[in-house]
Amino acid sequence: RDAQESRGLGDVYKRQGQIKPWVILAIIIILVEIALGGWTRVKFAAFACPDFPFCQNKWWPEMSLKRGFDLIQPFGIEALESKSRVAINVIHRVGALITTIYLLGLAAFLLTVRDHRVQRTGMILCIVLIGQLAFVISAGYVRDSAFSSIMHNFGSILILLVLVSLASRVVSAKQK
Repeated sequence: RDAQESRGLGDVYKRQGQIKPWVILAIIIILVEIALGGWTRVKFAAFACPDFPFCQNKWWPEMSLKRGFDLIQPFGIEALESKSRVAINVIHRVGALITTIYLLGLAAFLLTVRDHRVQRTGMILCIVLIGQLAFVISAGYVRDSAFSSIMHNFGSILILLVLVSLASRVVSAKQK
């Protein structure tokens, strides 16, 4: 029985070791998305697309990607025209979609690992993601932009903390 439990524990450690690259990629993806969110904020692009899931009543509105992501442009509300702000907002949304799909897939995978702590982390990740999505979808109805920003940032930080917690668990998993 001890040999069977030891083998089972070895399988858990092996499975945790297998998810290391996926967790590290998840952290990279969420950091890129947080950076895009910061760019959206500092370039005053958050209100360029007030409707959701559309942007200015279109799936892919007219935009200027080159000017929106020109790193030499000065900061300030006067620095960008509308098409540049739309580009920033749309790319942040596309990044959010990619991030959400990836993280939901990772969470679903975590739920299959035979370690209740990893499964719990997968469940927490699902709950935080669903909360973030619900808030983002309803944010158009909240007229307090400071509250919206704080809650959106809080959700992003929670997701990052869950991923870092998971990374510390799987990086330190014993290999047998």
